[in-house]
Amino acid sequence: MKKKSNIVVVAEAVVVAVVAVAGKAVAVGVAAIVAVVGVAVVVVVVVVAVVVAVVVAVTVVAVAVVLIGFYRTIRTVTSDLIPRPVVHNAFKTL
Repeated sequence: MKKKSNIVVVAEAVVVAVVAVAGKAVAVGVAAIVAVVGVAVVVVVVVVAVVVAVVVAVTVVAVAVVLIGFYRTIRTVTSDLIPRPVVHNAFKTL
């Protein structure tokens, strides 16, 4: 099995962290609203929070995909210009 590049690992970690933070924020927000105004408003807030969480998650994934694409393009172009070990060592530091 091919080892994942550092950028892919970081992108996956960012997505997991964003989803976890969004989930905790939604839970805290729902608890606070229930305590203040009751259940009626909670439905609207939960829907909005879920939509926001999904939009944030999709945006993070899209950005990660674009960055991975740039990384692969740069790696391909530079491998034609510079010997492979030099490129490999340079990107290992990322």
